Amino acid sequence: MKRFITSNTPDTQILFENFGVTVYLAQILEGCMQSIIVAAELDGRIEFDRKKDLRAKDWDDDLLQVCLNPMIQVLKKNQKQGDTEDFYAMLDNANQARNLLVHRFFLENSTDLINQSGRRSINDSLGRLYLIISKALCAAKALRSAIYTEWGVTEEQVRKHVENLKMLYGDDDENAEQ
Repeated sequence: MKRFITSNTPDTQILFENFGVTVYLAQILEGCMQSIIVAAELDGRIEFDRKKDLRAKDWDDDLLQVCLNPMIQVLKKNQKQGDTEDFYAMLDNANQARNLLVHRFFLENSTDLINQSGRRSINDSLGRLYLIISKALCAAKALRSAIYTEWGVTEEQVRKHVENLKMLYGDDDENAEQ
């Protein structure tokens, strides 16, 4: 594997790698939330209008394009007695962290890229965002796991089922090429 840019200092390379891992974690959180939304809908725990609430044009296909905030709003609208505000606050914080990462992180910190102490400061900020997203991901995975347990299935069984569906119906990318 070859790095795109080889002229970066070692600490700059670490910063970019940490940024990539943090954005990846945010994507995993979005995927986990998609699983929760679909599972909760199938189980009758939540109701929502995919076009209105999630801004999804097509029903199932566009669900993969939905960002974190609309999914959080759907869960909030379907909040049940006993749900804690801490959970929703954690998701909101993770969404804010994700938005900062994806839309403005390096723009807001561009002058700090110039020197090592600035890059160290940026990496510290990035570490805080990583922890916020990681904490929300752990909570979301626990919720998803609880739903699966109530259904009597494991995550491995669900993953195999999704893979079988992809084999049966093809991957969207493959269908788009045909």
